[in-house]
Amino acid sequence: MIRCFLHSFFATVLTAMSLFANPEAVSQTSFDQLLPHRAFYKMSTKQTASSTALLNVEGRLSFEMRELCASWTVEQRYVMLYQRDDGSETQINTFLSSWEEKTGEQYKFFVKRDESDGVEKVIEGKGIVPKNKARGTVKFSQPEPKQITLNKGTLFPAGHTVALIQAAKSKKKIARNFLFDGTEVEPAALVNSIIGVQKTYLGGLPQLDKTTYWPIRMAFFSAEKQQLEPDYEITINLHDNGVVSGLILDYGDLIIDVELMEIDYLQRASCN
Repeated sequence: MIRCFLHSFFATVLTAMSLFANPEAVSQTSFDQLLPHRAFYKMSTKQTASSTALLNVEGRLSFEMRELCASWTVEQRYVMLYQRDDGSETQINTFLSSWEEKTGEQYKFFVKRDESDGVEKVIEGKGIVPKNKARGTVKFSQPEPKQITLNKGTLFPAGHTVALIQAAKSKKKIARNFLFDGTEVEPAALVNSIIGVQKTYLGGLPQLDKTTYWPIRMAFFSAEKQQLEPDYEITINLHDNGVVSGLILDYGDLIIDVELMEIDYLQRASCN
């Protein structure tokens, strides 16, 4: 149910008059505005509907983004505990590792998800979006060999984050992109984003003191289905260096608050 929170995320179906973040404007130079960092988050239940069997969800998340000369690597680990009204509990441990070219052309991913009832799921593969080509492809090697086609202009996670930052800096209020992150064996999701007014961070962490962020609400839609309502929505507080200082996951009958508890900036790649 809970997908990996990946460097980027959104809100309502947009009209034909929407302003779009331009995926072709995401260059290797644009990626350099991101800062390598390690962050730790706490997850807690913000709201549950009476119709759901879930009483409480809590967990913790670690996110580490490192820079190589021509690419970015990301490692995410999170542990989530689901408590139900019948007294049962399920713990899910997830590990995600990814590598993404700064050109936005290649993306490699590995996801392992373990549940306390013994269920294990592994997803692994590689995505390619060639320049000047209408569509890209993803080849999954696990859980079984499979190839899917990506929509024209599909972005991978770091590229999507950069596109949002560029849209926000350009004073755009709306962005629309296809995003592929590899957390499920599915095509790219259509992500509609509403970018709010820039605000000052007041969360108390000294590394982010006096910095600003954009509140961005993202709505995720399945590209394979005709639907008016999103599968889920995420609101993030996105800083211009790619740091997310807080987010809210909204699944309709379950809303989860994700609070940034600690952050450390890591060394940049030293390249000639």
